[in-house]
Amino acid sequence: MSNYQAITLKVKDYKDYDKLLTCLVQDLGKINVILENHKSNIDYSLVEPMCLVDLAIAKIPNTDCLYYLSQGKQIRGYKNIRNSQLKVAYTIYFFNLVSNLIDYCETESGTFELLKGYLNLVSLVNDKDLKLYNSYMSLKLIKILGLGEQPKWCFNCEKEISEYIYLDNKGLAYCGECINNIKNVKISKIKWNLLINTKITDLTEIKLNDDEIKAIELYIIGLIGKEVQGYKYLNLIRN
Repeated sequence: MSNYQAITLKVKDYKDYDKLLTCLVQDLGKINVILENHKSNIDYSLVEPMCLVDLAIAKIPNTDCLYYLSQGKQIRGYKNIRNSQLKVAYTIYFFNLVSNLIDYCETESGTFELLKGYLNLVSLVNDKDLKLYNSYMSLKLIKILGLGEQPKWCFNCEKEISEYIYLDNKGLAYCGECINNIKNVKISKIKWNLLINTKITDLTEIKLNDDEIKAIELYIIGLIGKEVQGYKYLNLIRN
């Protein structure tokens, strides 16, 4: 039995009365943890996603990333996030992005600290700045995981994109010569590069409009090959 600091990504019912927690755990990566209903010594605030927790867990023999929960407690619940519907929507989107991009038991250095930093950040920022910060943190996540944080080549002609990146509704990137009548949003390469390379303390100096934010979100959807759970909810809430 070992103790780990973890962040609860999502929770679902398991069998008749138990819960299955998907957690990002420091030193273990993404794992599933079974919370058995009959255990009376469990802090049931653990079943709330979007919280920092301490878990005492034991690996289930002959499984890869499945653990039993022996004891646990919530370290921080991030009430400032839960008090804002918009912050909840952004956090759901980001958590599902993390869950989609990280394989089970993957322990890529920096991912856990990035997610903890994300929760601290969203707790503090104003709702009006969430679009910018969420795009910034999404690109940081992609960079940590070794994925391409910016599209470089046109999907149609396969030439390097020069000035503007055009994204269609599937997240495919085009150059200005190939976009034709395809419905798209665009963002300049210069602004995308600024977003990737700027320090978070200087982030509000970069002004992104709604289409530029949407371009980054569509690129992420195309990158993982499916719509990020919570993306439609996010659009509904902020519109």
